[in-house]
Amino acid sequence: MAKEHGHPLPKKVSSPFKKLQESLGLWHDYVVLTERMLCESTDDLLAHHDAQLQRNILDLAGLTLKRAEAQLLKVADFWKTEGETLTAEIRGHFPLTQPVEPPKPQPTVETTPAPAPAA
Repeated sequence: MAKEHGHPLPKKVSSPFKKLQESLGLWHDYVVLTERMLCESTDDLLAHHDAQLQRNILDLAGLTLKRAEAQLLKVADFWKTEGETLTAEIRGHFPLTQPVEPPKPQPTVETTPAPAPAA
């Protein structure tokens, strides 16, 4: 998007984003595949009709979830080691136009308790 708006980024910024995008994309693909397998097998009552095939689906779902987790761990590990540097690099190219200030606390509204009913 930056390039399309006249702000090309150096490779040291775009390459890590491509890696993050790839890992997040694979994570999403594996999660959706897992959910579809389980939904389809449930909707078709596969356990009722072909128990062995249902076991195979469950085994495959376990494998795809492990692969999804591995992709998400890649993202987390990358961000732990490179996130601060990458953020600083991006801020160097796209500085904030205004300083970021923490939100101001909202005043609390005091309510008067309702009077107790007469006995």
